[in-house]
Amino acid sequence: MSYIHLTIKEREMLMFLQAKGLSVRAIALRLGRSPSTISRELKRCSGNYSASDDERYYHKKRQNCHKPLLLDLHPQLCQKIAHYILELHWSPEQIASRFIKEGQWCVSYNTIYRHIYKHNLGEKFSSHGDTGIKRHLRHKHRTRHPK
Repeated sequence: MSYIHLTIKEREMLMFLQAKGLSVRAIALRLGRSPSTISRELKRCSGNYSASDDERYYHKKRQNCHKPLLLDLHPQLCQKIAHYILELHWSPEQIASRFIKEGQWCVSYNTIYRHIYKHNLGEKFSSHGDTGIKRHLRHKHRTRHPK
């Protein structure tokens, strides 16, 4: 069963309809939502319902939902991985295996790839069109052709 959060427009409409004195079921019918969704939304706030306050509260709670990425917490590990890729020309698979053998870090190669594509391992881009560390990854015997 999936749950879709209320949008700010739905929250404003909820606030308007509640001020008019409509019941939870009538509001749910007008918004095309389940009565339990409307009921939960109204229970979350104590006293008067405010759409903007609830929207801010929702986004504040949402920020704390996600676990921080491992490589965001350890910049020295990012530098070490960047060194292995840029200087020693290792693949993320080789780096992950090396860390496991040494027993110092437990980082999967998927984590390394994910961080390269999202954050470039914290390295600065040299120009606007620069693809960063992605450019230095190994490509399984494929040669690069000039444009």
